[in-house]
Amino acid sequence: MRGVCGFGITLMSCTYSCQEMARRIHEFIKEMKKEIEDMEDDEFEEIVESLIMEITAKFNNISEESDFLWDEIYSRDFLFNRSKKIEVFEFYKKQKNRGN
Repeated sequence: MRGVCGFGITLMSCTYSCQEMARRIHEFIKEMKKEIEDMEDDEFEEIVESLIMEITAKFNNISEESDFLWDEIYSRDFLFNRSKKIEVFEFYKKQKNRGN
């Protein structure tokens, strides 16, 4: 697989310090990692397959296609070729099945 997969988190708060928000983000990431690692392979595969079905579904109209394209721009993913997203999901499905 080429490229880099990742995500970004942007927070703003008048209530919590930067250190507290960073602590909460790190805790959230640890919890999600454990949840995915502990997830049964069948459940994980079902989630991946449902995402693939959603990605491969044809657009119902030009408005849906436009929304998809603008979402790619706003999110800065720039994955206009939906088959590339499927490759990413398939990669992670293989990694999970290998126990990595």
